[in-house]
Parts: sequence; structure tokens; C-alpha cells
Amino acid sequence: MEDIICNDHHTLQIINSFGFTLGFGEQTVKEACENQHIDIATFLSVINFIHKQNSNQDPESPLFSRISLQTLLDYIQRSHNYFLHYRLPATRRRLIEAVDCSGGDKIPYLLLKFFDLFLTEVEQHATYENTKIHPYVAKLLLGTQPTQEHNIQLLMKKQKEHHRIIRKKMSDLTHVIVKFYKNQKKNQIMNDVLYELFVMEEDFEYHSLIEERIFTACVHSLEEKSQKPQRHKRILQTPYSQKAQTAFDQLSKREKEIISLVTQGLSNKKIAEKLNISINTVLTHRRHINKKLEIHSPTELTIHAILNGIISIHEIDSCNNKI
Repeated sequence: MEDIICNDHHTLQIINSFGFTLGFGEQTVKEACENQHIDIATFLSVINFIHKQNSNQDPESPLFSRISLQTLLDYIQRSHNYFLHYRLPATRRRLIEAVDCSGGDKIPYLLLKFFDLFLTEVEQHATYENTKIHPYVAKLLLGTQPTQEHNIQLLMKKQKEHHRIIRKKMSDLTHVIVKFYKNQKKNQIMNDVLYELFVMEEDFEYHSLIEERIFTACVHSLEEKSQKPQRHKRILQTPYSQKAQTAFDQLSKREKEIISLVTQGLSNKKIAEKLNISINTVLTHRRHINKKLEIHSPTELTIHAILNGIISIHEIDSCNNKI
């Protein structure tokens, strides 16, 4: 946890919104989540999405499918509360300190007015979610079915517009400050305000992506399940693949050991050392595994291993935390 936070300061906002308290010591991600009663799959999904969002990570990935929607709702609500009740008021107080509205210059007054318009937009954004989106999701969790006139895609269409307007107002505010602020006596204070606005703009971008992609994908998945409960039940009870199951039955004990170590993230060298065999032997086993299972990527191998009981989801999470 220490490395995650210290390597990317944006992660601190995510840590806070999940409800973590600092003082992690040497805890891994898994240990920290268990100690503070936070769903690990949801936390890892959000963290990994933020780190990989530029690579177009798929919201339908296996990790996303294990997200706790209730945990994600709690995360979003905490994020709203943090921005509205702490971060934005604190920035506004610093902005008031940095400007002088006592003279005839209208620029300081306009800066405050501009900030308050931006604050109002954020409040409307949170209110819309709290009164429209979150109650809708709560009803879905209780078994209510979506309709063509009332579903997450329609609800999020307006929310995406909120996101766009908020980002535009934040950008306009920073540009106005840079262009027109002229109080040299309070210049350092305004520099602090401006820096905080830039960081806040980045954090809000991440927040928007989480809502628009992860949250929307999870709710949409829940909608589909609620519309087709029996079909979903049959899918869960149907073997993943008869061919894949048969292929796994043909694997040797050594091959299954190697699959387990590969999915834990060990290199060929580490696997060879652990099993006391040569690297060439490891490579030969891996070729045989890929040929028998007809797979060609570590990700696909991991999915097969989980579905066939060679390694558990909890073991995968534990390995990811230690990498």
C-alpha cells in the first residue's frame, strides 16, 4: 500500500474515497483491505483502471466482473462528500485569502463568482446522482427490472454532460486566474490555489472515468442479469467449456504446477528454481500446455486456471498485491 500511494499521488484520493485510514505499515493491498473491511476486487479494479486507463482497459475484464456494486457506490458517495465538504471549501477559503475585493478592481470579485458557479455545478452533479442514479441502482440490487425509459445508459447521459461542464468550468477558472490575477502581495497564495485546482482537475477526470466506465458497466451488467435471471443461472451452472475441461484433465501434475506458478506472476527462471528444473524444461512444459489448451496469453491461462480450480481468485489477488 505504501508503494501504491507514494508512486502516484492521485492514488491518495482513491484511498481516501474508499474509506481507508493511513498507517499501513508493511501491509500488502490484500491485508489492508481485509483489515479495513474493503472489498479487494473493487479496490483493485479502480486502482488498475486508473493506472491503465490510457491503454483502454476493458470494463468487461474478469476483475471488473467481481466488483461489489455496493462498495463502488460507497466509494462514489465518499468522493462526492470529500470534494463538496472538504476540498472545495478549503480551496475557496484560500482563494478568498488570495484576492482583495475591497478596491474598485472587479477581477477578484469575478474570480470568486466564477469559483462559486463551478461549485454549484459540482453540487448539482452530486445531487443528480444521489436523487436519480443511486436510488435506481439500489432498486436494481433489490430486484427491480430496468425499462427502455429508465436505465443506466439514459441516466448516465445527463451525468456525462455534467462531467463535461464541470471540466470546462475548471479549465476556464484556471485560465482566468493565470491570465488576469495581478495581486503581487498574495501571489504565493494564489499559486497554491492554482496548483490545487490543477490537481483537482486531474482527480475529477479520474472520478468521471470511473463513473462513466466502471460504474456504468457494472450497473449495465446488473440490468442484464435482472432481465434474464434464468438464462444467467444456466450460464453459471454450465461448464466453462467441455473441450477445455477435457484438455485440463489431460495435463500432467507438473504442468498444473507450472500453470499455478505462471498465474502467480513468476518468471520462467523463478519457476525453474522453485521446481528445481532447467529453464528449457519449463519452456517445454509451457509449450505443451499452450498446445493442449489452445491458448496463447498469460491472461487467458489465468482465466482457465481459475475456472478449473488450479488457482483460486484469492490467490490471484494475493499475488497481485505482492508484485
